[in-house]
Amino acid sequence: MPIKLDWIDHNVAADSRNVYRSTTKIDVGNLPAPLAVLPGNALTYTDNTVQRNITYHYVVTSVQGADEAPSAEYVIAYIPNTGPGPQTLLRGTWDYGYFGRVPLEDIFSATEFLTACDMSALSTVNATSGNYWHKVVYKGKILFFPNLMIASTLSFQSLYQKGLVYGLEPSANWPSAIKTLLGTIEQGKIVTSQGNRFVVRLPTSRETLATTGTTSAQLRGGEIDKVFAGLYLNREFNVDNIPAMDESSSTIGVSVHRLTADYHSTTAQVNVVTRTCISTNGNIDSVQATPLQYSNASSYVQWTPVLELQI
Repeated sequence: MPIKLDWIDHNVAADSRNVYRSTTKIDVGNLPAPLAVLPGNALTYTDNTVQRNITYHYVVTSVQGADEAPSAEYVIAYIPNTGPGPQTLLRGTWDYGYFGRVPLEDIFSATEFLTACDMSALSTVNATSGNYWHKVVYKGKILFFPNLMIASTLSFQSLYQKGLVYGLEPSANWPSAIKTLLGTIEQGKIVTSQGNRFVVRLPTSRETLATTGTTSAQLRGGEIDKVFAGLYLNREFNVDNIPAMDESSSTIGVSVHRLTADYHSTTAQVNVVTRTCISTNGNIDSVQATPLQYSNASSYVQWTPVLELQI
């Protein structure tokens, strides 16, 4: 399946049109070599060289003599299957966009999910009604985030031992403290629902797992900040200017700990980074002044996993 671009004819005489493509944002002041050169009257272009699960940035320019006028940037991902739930983005782009909500049972109920992950004997299911999955695309991946926790009374260590923390991230990128104190245990747990395969893992709080810094700035920039926070509208201190994605004023409860795949190490133990809502009005923790809490890897936590669709 190719990617097709269409644009509007603004009655501007053009000698030709250039199509530019990149996997990162295109600097119109320093354009790369064009992907294609088209006639001046062209109003569409089909890119047949795209690869699966990659987000592309396109700019189309109108060339007249020595002048070249760029279009706005198109951001499109080639993802043949987006999995269960809505198939069209409600908001955002294919770099970061929101499809909408998917009823929990359309993929897994909480009880079914614990069974599929072999966690039934190690945790207590969250029986709260009204839970659902947020369906998101982020950096070319289709992700499903539960609105509420799936289970409680389980530990980071138990999730790690079941392979439910790092997904398909290579072990070389895991925090060294985890491997030293808990062992290098195979991750990448796959669960299947209605013909769809998902990797179960935890969201990240930092951009790079293998980094060791523990300041607020070093522990930010991951999915909790860049994706999860955008699903909640009640955010006072939106320092990252994250666009609101969900259409309702969803909130998370005060002091609800969102477990992440990140860590803070000492010589004696692994302290797992959790994100905690500390505001009385339910503002997401990532926009608070003191967003970090640490808990020992063996202490009980609440489980809000990420399902990453395997395409």
